[in-house]
Order: sequence, then C-alpha cells, then structure tokens
Amino acid sequence: MTVSDGSDWRPARATGNDPPMTSPFVRALMSGIAFASVIWIVGQTRTDVDIWGHVRFGLEILDARALHETDQYSFTSDRPWINHEWLSEVVFGAAWRAGGTPGLILVKLACAFGTLALVAGTLKQRGISGHPRLMLLGLTLIGILPRIAQVRPQIFSVVLFAALIRVFVYSEVRGTGALLWTIPIVVIWTNVHGGWLVGLGTVGLWCAGEAYALRTQRTRAVFALTCAAAAAVATLLNPYGVGLWQFLLETVRFGREGIREWGPVWSEPTTILVWGLFALVIVAALGRTTRPRNPATVIIPIVWGLLAFRVNRLDAFFALSVIGLLAEPVASFFRRRSSERDPLPRVWRAGGVAAALAVMLAVPMSRRAFTCIGFYTPRWPEPQVIEFMHNRQLSGRMVTDFNWGEYGIWHMPRSVKISMDGRRETVYTDRTVTGHLRFYTGTDEGLEYLQELDADYIWLPRWFPVLPLLEERGWIPIFEGPRSTVLARPGAAADANPPAIVTEEPPARCFPGP
Repeated sequence: MTVSDGSDWRPARATGNDPPMTSPFVRALMSGIAFASVIWIVGQTRTDVDIWGHVRFGLEILDARALHETDQYSFTSDRPWINHEWLSEVVFGAAWRAGGTPGLILVKLACAFGTLALVAGTLKQRGISGHPRLMLLGLTLIGILPRIAQVRPQIFSVVLFAALIRVFVYSEVRGTGALLWTIPIVVIWTNVHGGWLVGLGTVGLWCAGEAYALRTQRTRAVFALTCAAAAAVATLLNPYGVGLWQFLLETVRFGREGIREWGPVWSEPTTILVWGLFALVIVAALGRTTRPRNPATVIIPIVWGLLAFRVNRLDAFFALSVIGLLAEPVASFFRRRSSERDPLPRVWRAGGVAAALAVMLAVPMSRRAFTCIGFYTPRWPEPQVIEFMHNRQLSGRMVTDFNWGEYGIWHMPRSVKISMDGRRETVYTDRTVTGHLRFYTGTDEGLEYLQELDADYIWLPRWFPVLPLLEERGWIPIFEGPRSTVLARPGAAADANPPAIVTEEPPARCFPGP
C-alpha cells in the first residue's frame, strides 16, 4: 500500500492483502498502556531478607567513607567481614538518602530497563527489528523478572551480564578490539556483587571461542586470550585484593542449605517454568542455527542453562545468553508473513506513553508500586515486637532467625547484638551457620550449641520446632505474638514483668517497617 509523507499520518486505502489499520490515536494509546504496564510490573517490589542490611551498611559506608573490617552487629561473627557487595550498598544508601523508597525502586527500574536497552541494542546489531524484536524483548523480561523483583545487589549482575553480551556481539562487527570493554565491566561487577564469577567465566568462554575462530590469525587470537587474562587480573581491583578470590572460592558452592535460590529449578514453580521456557527456546533455536563462527555462541547458553538447572538463581543469565547470542534463530519464530504496519510517528508514541504514565501515577493503587517495597507474607514478625524491645530496654545477646537478622539490625535497640543474619559466610564460619540451623530444628547438637552462645534472649518465629524444647529447659516467654516469640533466660531482668501478648495479625507493611 502507499502512504503519504511524514507530515500526514493518514494512510491511503488499504488493499485486501494489507493488515487492518488502526487510527494513530488508538495505536499511541495502546503503546502507552503497554509501556506503562511494563513499568508497573517491573516496579512491583517485594522485600528481600537483606534489604535492611544493604541500606544500613551503605549509609554507614557513606558516613565513614570507609569499609568496616570487623562486624559490629553480631556477637557470633567469627571471621573478617568481606563485604563483596560494598559498592551496591553505597548505591542503595545514596538512593535511600536522596529519595527514600522511591529512590531504591528507581535504582531497580534503571537496572531493569538498562538491561532491556542493552538487549535491544544487541538485537539491532543482529539486524532484528519490528515485531520479532518486541517479542524477544518480552521474552527477556520474562527471563529476568524473577531476579529483579527485589532491591538487591543481584540486579547489577543482570544488567552487567547484558552489557557483556552486547560487547560480544559488537566485537563480531567491530573486531576483537571491542573486547577491551569487558575489562571495565568486570571491574565494576567485582565490587557490586559476587556474581562477577559468572561474568568472568563468560568472558573466558567467549575469548577462548574467539581465539579458536581466529586460530589462523595468531595475533588476533592472542589478543582475545589477553583480554580474558586482563579481565581476570582486573578483578583484583577491589578493597580486598586477592582476599576476595580466596573468600569466594571458599564460600561459592552447591548445596548452600537454607537458601532456595541456590537450589535446583524444581524447588520453586516459577523458576522451573522460566527455565523450561528457555530450554524449549534454545532447543528450537539450535535446530535452526548454522554452525557459528565462534563456538562460544552456542556453548555459553548451554553452560548457563545446565548450571541454572542446578542453581536456579542463574536463570537470568541463561535467558540473556539465549536471547543475545542466538537472536537470529529465535527471532525467526516471530517473523510475520504479512507486511508490517507503518511506523507510528515519535510524537504520537511519546504522547501515548506520557498520558498512560500520568494516569497510572494518578491512581493510588498503581502509584503504590513506586512508593512501597512491601512485605506481606506471614514470614515477617509483627511490629509490636520491636516496640516491646524498646519499651523493655532490652540489652545483651539475642539469638535470631537467619531471615530476621538484618530486619533486627535496623529496628532493634543498638544495645542488642544479634546471633545470625543474611550475611552468612561473609561474617560467619560454616560452624556458626550450621550450629544455628541445627538449633532452629531442635536437635541435640543445636541445643548444645545454644549453651556455647551464652545468650540473654531468643527471638524466633513461633513455628520453629525448638521453642517448646526451650521452655522445657527453663527459658521464659516474655513476648508472644502471632508471628514471633521472645524468650529470656532465667534470671534475666526482662523476665520480671508479665509477658506481653499480642493476638492481632500484622498488617501489610512497607520497607523499612517495622
């Protein structure tokens, strides 16, 4: 069909073979609604057990302009504090100080849409546009959404992995010199999240594949391998130097008991569905692809697919590598046989997006997505327990649940020291972590470990099996709520008063609570 020039949006009469046309107003409105819906979906944020700590530690780094070498919050920490996520925490602390909860959510949105922008650039480099590109971006969002649902350092790993894929594809067009960009990416990654091991491994695989592809051109092959070696050396540019390598080699492993994200994909319904989707995509794509010049184009998605099957938190890397490196065969499934619609002028698209965003932000229920990091599930303690601790002026050593430790660091009196929190291996040895896990379940070894702690108080979820055993051993309940129980050892000052009993269910709350 024919269309007029850009100054007149009205189309000429459609022929029988053309797709039905919709007015620019409706198309702009639909585009705006779609874009605003994506922002709203990505903006939905739930609490992570470590968010209180990440923000608190970031604020303290900003104030002190230095990292803590020893832990000042826990009385059981028994190893030097290797804060391998310090730069993420600085960003979170600055965002909280500048904008509160909306500031934290804005950081998350920036990482999410930064990832999509990098993927879009990769697809453009591959020559993929129109409907196929939109569909691949939609798949990308599905693949990364479970890992960007919370404000946590892992969101930086997602966007930095997408940046690596962008560099790899760019280097195929611009030459191996573009691989130098992997070095600053790895340096940043090393200081924001332990997932930099994923990035470094991916750089190594790509550069090895590039050297194989260029084996007849010795100089370029050596340069590719040199880039990988330089990226490995660049990981030493962190506050701990080689100590960071030693720490991660000791702590990053399979079978981290008590953390679902380190479990297999079948541990949660969402993860197995996402992994299964991209497993089908990669199988179908490999059936349509020809032998790539660089074998890492295929090897990298397969490697991260297999590892994500064993450790489900790697699923975003699996998804990004499939979409970025196997874009052409995946896009072939979304090619339209009919002609594409005429592109909508930018002024119409911008107007539709602006209108949809304005409406969304005007509705309180929608606006909440950008102003509240919610914790709604029964896993969190009631706010009255924090009020109780302050009113009773508790002081001393308190045995805490792994999941509630950093919540307690934020809210409890500073005179109280916790026993366990989500930092786990960064401040605790395996013996301390294992001792707590055994204590929670009420094993004989766990109860013996409690004797070693010499604690004044115990604060645990009501459903923990150890609680009845503690009362049998003389521990006195001083607070009982629908979610948590606080016990004091016999003779503690706080057990002189009657126990506080709360029966009402805790409401839905927003970070930081209580």
